[in-house]
Amino acid sequence: MRSLNTGLLAAREFDQYRVMVLEDNELQRAVLVAALRSMGVGYIAEASSGDDAIALLAGDGQGFDTILCDLQMEDSHAMDGIEFIREAREYRIGSLILVSALDEDLFACAEMLAYGYGLPLIGRLSKPLNMQKLREMLVINPRRRVGGGDAKYSGTSSPTWTRNDLKQALRRGEFRAHFQPKVSLITGKFAGVEALARWHHPEEGILLPSHFIALMESDDMIEELTEQLYRQLLISIKDWSSQGLQVRVAFNASSLTLQDVLIPNRLRAIADEHRVNTGLLTVELTESAIAQKFHGLLESLTRLRMHGFGVSLDDFGTGYASLQQLCNMPVTEVKIDRSFVASAAQRPRTGLVMEAMIALAKKLDLKIVAEGIENAGDAEFLRAAGCDIGQGFHYSRAMPADLLAPWIAAYDGMSHKVI
Repeated sequence: MRSLNTGLLAAREFDQYRVMVLEDNELQRAVLVAALRSMGVGYIAEASSGDDAIALLAGDGQGFDTILCDLQMEDSHAMDGIEFIREAREYRIGSLILVSALDEDLFACAEMLAYGYGLPLIGRLSKPLNMQKLREMLVINPRRRVGGGDAKYSGTSSPTWTRNDLKQALRRGEFRAHFQPKVSLITGKFAGVEALARWHHPEEGILLPSHFIALMESDDMIEELTEQLYRQLLISIKDWSSQGLQVRVAFNASSLTLQDVLIPNRLRAIADEHRVNTGLLTVELTESAIAQKFHGLLESLTRLRMHGFGVSLDDFGTGYASLQQLCNMPVTEVKIDRSFVASAAQRPRTGLVMEAMIALAKKLDLKIVAEGIENAGDAEFLRAAGCDIGQGFHYSRAMPADLLAPWIAAYDGMSHKVI
């Protein structure tokens, strides 16, 4: 199915959009710049090497919504695109598009590096370039500024926040739950949402969790944030229910939070207070959490299951800890990491690994969710491999709660059943 967001955003202008073109070939750089100008991009910066690009990032106070990064440089003494990916994580980047004529395996490795360094990769372009595909990537980019009205999604780098900044933001209610739809890869219908934290900063715009989660964990604020967002999503579930929609909601819980064995009873009590069935709720934890105080986590997760919550293992396949403990963990679902999804359809080895993970999960009678689906090809590959549920920009970016019901109505005719 064609992405709804692509259609909704295509009519908007790029006049507030800031793009950097990192390309060492003068002719190809000129072609890219001309194409971007024809699309109406408001600001375009040019860099002929990774060194030039880093200098532009260091000297620009506003940051860039997207950087088009050529991976290979003819000058062996210049910083190439791979090194730029490593260095760029220290700066303010909305999103990244990789550009190259490299072989598929090398291209896929560059993608893995970008994901590994935490850069928000939205796609890649093989040479010769397809300008229509470029436009589609720019349209679906969730971090772009649109007509001055939409909130700005900043990249992985941010100003340094203090404990007091975050405390005040919590007190003012600036942290809000956004919801990214999930779709059944079997039926094609809406299948629930994942609740994602967003900081509605009064000056910086909408900030992603990479800007604040680590500091909140280190300063013992993560439980307060979790409870605020949890109460918000419960209120949203009741609001959707009043519209005839029963929506399953998955939400992230910090490993620090889940190590507290009193948390399951607390989450159950708050759900009861809001009169929400815990069967609609799934707690997500990352693989890395399993290696930390395993017995405390096991107790918490077991009690959550006893209370009716689902338990999802996020980022499945990115480490070995989960494979060691998966049989002992009371999980009901695994989420395949976006780094596998991004290259599985194009890279045979990655595809085989993903198929093996899906087969393992099925043998364990677990639901399988794939995140980071960017296009119809990814969705079809995952469906054929046996994956149950998909989410990603191909379907929709995360949205405020009040936009979900209209999205569902447009997507599959207002489904009224729990999937």
